[in-house]
Amino acid sequence: MSTWQVTHRLTGEVVYAYTADEPVEWPGMEYATHNHLLQVPEAVQETTDADWRIYVGAFFDRFGSEKIGILSSEDAVVQALIKDASVRQYIGLKERRDELAQMIGVLIVKGFTLDVTAILDTEPTEAELWQPSIR
Repeated sequence: MSTWQVTHRLTGEVVYAYTADEPVEWPGMEYATHNHLLQVPEAVQETTDADWRIYVGAFFDRFGSEKIGILSSEDAVVQALIKDASVRQYIGLKERRDELAQMIGVLIVKGFTLDVTAILDTEPTEAELWQPSIR
């Protein structure tokens, strides 16, 4: 879609503006000029919770250099958090945000240096996005 502006040929005054794929002609247009203004941006597609579901491995990758330390920790609470995440088909970053933030908070208390915002609020890449398998 484009925005079109109609101006009076003699005065240059804008008399009408509209949005259409092509300019529209109507009686009296001999006294006016069409000016193509700009492309109307496509509507931004709304994201859903499903757009923020990532693979479990991708979730652990978001822990960066702390990932191996977390996964190899012998702490019972850390192991429980790992198991809780590992038994899931995917990690819903938006659906379970509060729970995940608490989990990451526990890991921070256990001595791991993690950025909650970077882990939970970074938009998933195409490679991270969980794709349900067809059965």
